[in-house]
Amino acid sequence: METSHIHEILQHIAALPLEDQAAIAEILNKRIHDLQRAQLAARAKEAEAKSRNVTVGNVDDLMKITKLQTDGAGHLYAEVENIRITYIPAKDRAPGKDWAGSDVLRIQSYRGADDHALNMGAEVPIASPAMLGELVAAISQLYIEGITELY
Repeated sequence: METSHIHEILQHIAALPLEDQAAIAEILNKRIHDLQRAQLAARAKEAEAKSRNVTVGNVDDLMKITKLQTDGAGHLYAEVENIRITYIPAKDRAPGKDWAGSDVLRIQSYRGADDHALNMGAEVPIASPAMLGELVAAISQLYIEGITELY
């Protein structure tokens, strides 16, 4: 739309009573909000179509997919591609260590495709099953929001 045409519209609006100007502003805000919502929904639908390899199931289904193993220290771990997640119970944490007295998930990645050496990674204290659920939900939400923004 041409700048002169926009300026002409704004002059007409400025000549209206304040209540009418407020009503026009509210209508425009609603229309913009509706358009943005429609665009977001379209991007989410496109992202969903691109991520068809997602499997829906329950915790039991997930447990069947994930193959748990035991490391040299006797801790359970699971591998997802090049990521290794190890569960370290509080009883195995040295008193001087960070998060002593807490169960911990250690998240590490392998250094290379054919290398079995692990990067140092991060240790995340898990205070309760509810906190673990919140962590998984947060990771999922971050990924979904990130995907939505990309598409």
